[in-house]
Amino acid sequence: MNTERFRNPFQFCYPQFFESVDFHDIHCYGITSISTLSDDRFEFEEKKRWLELRRSLLLKEREQTTETLLKAGKRPDEIERAYEIILKYHDVLISATKEELSHVHEQEIYHRVIAIGRK
Repeated sequence: MNTERFRNPFQFCYPQFFESVDFHDIHCYGITSISTLSDDRFEFEEKKRWLELRRSLLLKEREQTTETLLKAGKRPDEIERAYEIILKYHDVLISATKEELSHVHEQEIYHRVIAIGRK
C-alpha cells in the first residue's frame, strides 16, 4: 500500500502561522504522545477505531479550519484539494487490512495544544 501520494500539502510552523492570522504574544501549552501505525503493541481494532475517530474529528472541525486557513491567505481551491488528499488518505488507512497497516510506518502523534495570545 503506497500512502506517499496522500501527503498533506500544508506544512506550518506554529509561530509563523499564528502571526499570519495576527496573533501576538503567543504561549502554547500541550501534551504529546507518539506511536507508529505499524506498532504491534496496539490492537488492530483499536487502531481502526482511532483512525475513524481522527477522520470524524477532521470533518467536525473542517469549517473552522477552513476559515482559519482562508485568513492565513490560503486559496479555497488549495484548501479543498488538501481535504481531498487527507480524507482519501484516511479512507485508505481505515480500509487497510492488518497486514497492510503493519507496513505503514507513519508516526501517529496524539496531542492537544492550547495557544493563548492577543489579536
